[in-house]
This record gives sequence, structure tokens and C-alpha cells, in this order.
Amino acid sequence: QNEFLHACRDRSLVESLATHPGLHLINVLDLEGCSGFQAKDLKVICTRARHLTYLSLRDTGIYHLPKQIQELHNLQTLDIRQTNVRVLNVVFPRLKYLLAGKEAPSGESFSTVKMPDISFMTDMEVLYHVEISSQDDGLIDLGRLRRLRKLGVVFNRGRVDLMKFLLSQIQMLESCLRSLSIRIIEGATGSEAENSGSGYSLIDSHMLSPPRLLQTLNVRGARGGLPRWMTELHQLAKITLRETYLTEDALRMLGSLRGLQCLRFLRKALTEGTIIFRDSEFKKLVDLSFEGSYLSTVIFDNGTAPKLERV
Repeated sequence: QNEFLHACRDRSLVESLATHPGLHLINVLDLEGCSGFQAKDLKVICTRARHLTYLSLRDTGIYHLPKQIQELHNLQTLDIRQTNVRVLNVVFPRLKYLLAGKEAPSGESFSTVKMPDISFMTDMEVLYHVEISSQDDGLIDLGRLRRLRKLGVVFNRGRVDLMKFLLSQIQMLESCLRSLSIRIIEGATGSEAENSGSGYSLIDSHMLSPPRLLQTLNVRGARGGLPRWMTELHQLAKITLRETYLTEDALRMLGSLRGLQCLRFLRKALTEGTIIFRDSEFKKLVDLSFEGSYLSTVIFDNGTAPKLERV
């Protein structure tokens, strides 16, 4: 029988976990928002609740995971979003969902956990977001995750070589990957870039076998334009762009995607103050949104986006 415990924002309940008579029966433990939660509490949980398959530490005060967490051999979901956990030095052989990343309220800074050792976590379906700083960070094993549906990666600006290596691994996931997020951060501060003159250039990247089943794409901080292989991704239904500084040429490419239904231009996604949606483009687009004051004029030609419902 599955047991579920939701201890959200209840410090008194967390304190009682150590003596909870049914702790060893719990399969699902949700501690989201419990700001008073501490590493010593997690040690007790990991020691006694070894049958956990789901553990959410989201938005807690946790900054590192104790060694006792390796006792959770059955863990399938680990949520460490909005925490200060940066290292995951443990292998969960049954893990399917790893959710990570902490964003400042202003949205101007982002940090996340380093890419863990995924060589023995081949059941992984969601890996979102992890930071990659070298090829030794498990990137070489990424293409072996043949069940991976959702991937979110974070790069330090300036590591173009890692972006190229990532794309080579994504080619191996063409039959399974449905959602991809690529985020570029600035140096050790983790702040998002403001200067459009530097950073990654996806436009020159190549993929012989792009992930043609991809449905969702989120790109932030990667500049220089969109790669030509994107024109083959006709299953793409939702695209979100931020700090990409795209030109009208990129807009033409987006307009050719036959399956695109939702397009979000967030802060500094485009470079030009006036953009034009041409005739016969965006044939399935339903939802179009803009964020920020960088645009002065949006023009729709007759015949463009015939199914558009929301702007």
C-alpha cells in the first residue's frame, strides 16, 4: 500500500517525522515550501524512509544532500528546484525525473545543480535543468538515455565546444526527445547576459539527425540566429525565446514551421523595433505573446497566422 505525506510549510510536521511510526511505509514525500527544513531532517528521512519513490525538496532551505540519500534505492523522482543544491554525487539507478534550478525573483539570475553521473541512470525521462561545464560532466552519456523526453541544460557563456558536443548527443535522442531547454548564463555570477555582442552562435551548428519529434523548445541567452536544422522540426508546437536578439531572418524561419501553435517572445528576444508577419506564414499559430517594451510596431500581412486567437 502506498503512503503519501505532504509536509508543505509545516515545520512541526517535519520535526515529528523522526518519530513518525509509519515513516518506513512512506513512498511519496512532498516538502515543497518548508523553509525550515534542514539537512539533519533529510538524514533521518533517508535513513528510515528507504522506500521513497518521490521526494520533493522544492523551495526548502536545503543547500546540500547528505550521504544518507544514497539509501533511497527506489527513488524515481527528485525535485530540488528553488534550492541551493549544486552537487549530486550519488547514483539513483531507478531515477526517472530530476528537476532542478533556482531562479531569482527578478528573473535575472539562475543557478542549478551540476550534471550528475547519469551513466547508470538509463531510465531517465526528465532531466531539467542541469549545468554542464565540461565534457566530463556526464555529457558523453547523454545520448544513451533513450527514454529521455524532456531535457534542460545550462551552459556558461563562452563554452561553444560544449554546445556542439551537446547537439551531437541530441542527435542520438531523435526518437525520444520531446522538450528541450537551452539556457546560457554569465560566468560565476549566474546572471543572464545583457551584451548582445558575445556568446553562443547556434546559426552555424549542424545536425544530420535533428530531433524531429521535438514539441517544445525554450532558448535563453543563445545568440547569433537560429540554425537551419530547425526548419525540419515540424512537430514543434511551442517555442519560447528570451535574450536571443533575433533578426527578421529568424522570424521567417519560425514562420515556416508547420506545427507551431504557441510562440513567446520574451525580453530581448528580437533586435528590431518593428516586426512583420508575412503572408502564408505561421499557418497554425494560435497563441502569440510579447514581453518587454523593445518592440514599437507589429505588422500582420493579409493571410498570415489565419488561426491566431490570442496576442
